[in-house]
Amino acid sequence: MSSDKRLRERYVEAYLHDARPMSVILKELGVSKATAKVWRQAEGLSRGQRQRGLTEDKFTDQYQKVVALVESGQSAYSALKETGFPQTAYRYLAQDGIELANISRGGAMQRERDRIAKDLKLVEAGKSYKQAGQVVNRCAENGKNEAPWV
Repeated sequence: MSSDKRLRERYVEAYLHDARPMSVILKELGVSKATAKVWRQAEGLSRGQRQRGLTEDKFTDQYQKVVALVESGQSAYSALKETGFPQTAYRYLAQDGIELANISRGGAMQRERDRIAKDLKLVEAGKSYKQAGQVVNRCAENGKNEAPWV
């Protein structure tokens, strides 16, 4: 089988079953939009045949991985990139009451609040801001700035 034919088959399979944006798939395969359009027309595929969502099982599994990563402190952005879950996860996270720290670049807000509280408790116990920051993996300046507000 020629490499062009295999590439075409991979494209058609991705078009029908991959939920990622077409621009990402085309870049990954190294196929131009014009070539992809010719292949779609030759296969008799219409835009309505594209599987844009995820199946229920795949959706649930991937979303649970996203939630676990975000709650462990990873940014929502990197969790989506790692799992391949679509950007709709931001909406689902909000619906599930998971507040993100620093918009999408931080992990779950509750984890960040816990780190701040632990940082301030260490300072109250006599540690310097620098020592407390090293324990909870935060900058000493952040502890100094937050201390008067908490």
